[in-house]
Amino acid sequence: MVKNRGKVPGTRLGLALGGGAARGLAHIGVLEVLEKGGIHIDMIAGTSLGALIGALYARGQEIDDMKQQAAELGAKR
Repeated sequence: MVKNRGKVPGTRLGLALGGGAARGLAHIGVLEVLEKGGIHIDMIAGTSLGALIGALYARGQEIDDMKQQAAELGAKR
């Protein structure tokens, strides 16, 4: 996770992730872009698959690991 780079003093950034399979998986890409841009997320919330992606990210799961897990799930379908 990115630590405090790009953070404006005295502000907090929250991210709300939506549900649905395709949208939920797209959130992994959004998190990746934010992380690469040095944008620190202070709070994260979500619904359905967005909640799962948010929870994985909040507990420190690596983006590449999330992408791998998503690919494995897709292959099993």
